[in-house]
Amino acid sequence: MLSAVDRLLAGLTIILLRFYRLCVSPFLQVVFGPGGGCRFHPTCSRYARDCLRQHPFPFALYLSVSRILKCHPFHPGGIDPAPPKRL
Repeated sequence: MLSAVDRLLAGLTIILLRFYRLCVSPFLQVVFGPGGGCRFHPTCSRYARDCLRQHPFPFALYLSVSRILKCHPFHPGGIDPAPPKRL
């Protein structure tokens, strides 16, 4: 079960992710073209959202940053879902 602090931090971060997906991401598609998007499925922002909903905030942040660091031209991308919740 997530603590109140984890839920609060996750909620605020999810709001920032929504802003990114609605305002920043479409702009990046225009600037860099259709191939300029995320090379993973789900996208990195959805992956981060899924991690924040399932895991404590520090671990979700670690998973999200690790995923973003994989996003470079030499990584093939592909299907990479958020890890399941630990019991």
